[in-house]
Amino acid sequence: MKKISVQVILKTASRISVAVTALCIYGGALAELSFFCSRETTVSAYNENIAAQQDLVQVVDSIEYTDSENTFSPTATPSSTKKPTIAPTSTQNPTVASTPTPSSTPKPTKTPTPATPPPVVFGNSNDEQLSLPVSSVILRQLDVTYVSKFPNYKTDYWVNTDTHPVYTVNTSKKKEVEKYGGIVEGDKSESAMYLTFNLSSTSFCIDDILDILEEKKVKATFFVLGEFIDFYPEQFNRIYNAGHCIANHSYFHCVMPDKDIEYAANNLVKLDDVVNKALGTTTRTVYYRPPSGTYSERDLALAASLGYTPVFWSFTYSDYSCDVTMGKTAALELLVSNISNGAIYQLHACNTDNVQALPEFIDAVRAKGIEFKTLNDPKK
Repeated sequence: MKKISVQVILKTASRISVAVTALCIYGGALAELSFFCSRETTVSAYNENIAAQQDLVQVVDSIEYTDSENTFSPTATPSSTKKPTIAPTSTQNPTVASTPTPSSTPKPTKTPTPATPPPVVFGNSNDEQLSLPVSSVILRQLDVTYVSKFPNYKTDYWVNTDTHPVYTVNTSKKKEVEKYGGIVEGDKSESAMYLTFNLSSTSFCIDDILDILEEKKVKATFFVLGEFIDFYPEQFNRIYNAGHCIANHSYFHCVMPDKDIEYAANNLVKLDDVVNKALGTTTRTVYYRPPSGTYSERDLALAASLGYTPVFWSFTYSDYSCDVTMGKTAALELLVSNISNGAIYQLHACNTDNVQALPEFIDAVRAKGIEFKTLNDPKK
């Protein structure tokens, strides 16, 4: 075994010591460098945090409290150097405060101003509503206070005689209707009669009746419901183009005294709106016949105040049923037996009796020297 000298061992140990020392110094330098790098990163993050807090302070300072409920809306941005001005939302100046004081600032009052007015809605809560535009000049004449002063006792216009299913009017009702400018019959000194028809969705015979009137060269007055125009638009235009008189039977077939004043008024005006839309006109009806012939003084006063003339009849019979007929002979006998000057006949277009009897009835009237007129024809 080779012997190692003490000198060699010492030299080797010295070299090892130097190497260890160098490693320690290098490691310490690395640690110190890491510390300083870490410290720089921490300082940078700290500085960014401080900047963010300063920006947050600017945002909080820019908050304006607009009402007593502490509702607020920040409007500043972190980069802005000037506090922004928030435009007031009402005529009152908004209160600006860093701390809201609900008790010292009342909530501003806002008045909504829609671009277009909402539709006028009238009617009873338990009935079909009428939703209309404010209809022309007619509704501007409505004076609810005035109309409400009149009695609203419901009255049936007709009286059923004992001998025939014919409805005639008694003298007291005639005077009551005429008190409000209404018409029951024409001038008895004039040799003229008036054929009037009430039209609804069940006017199945309207084409036949129009054909007869055209063939006989007779003009009539047609009291139409809104539903007739909806169901028979072509026939309605035919009535207009033939020169017949179009009159108002109201939009809905309802008992008008059972409705409030506003509903009743709109039920009349609604029909005029529908007529104009169907015909492309800008006019109004003048004559009004209460549905079912049921009325009250309030109903008559309302119609008159809106410019309508109430029209009843001097003769009618049970022709309003589509299913129950009496036959041509019986119907013709009733029609002919009541011919007289100034007579206003109320008929319906749903019963075949009228279709069968109408041609001979027209001939019988003319044989007596009486002509047919509409309510629009000028009086002599």
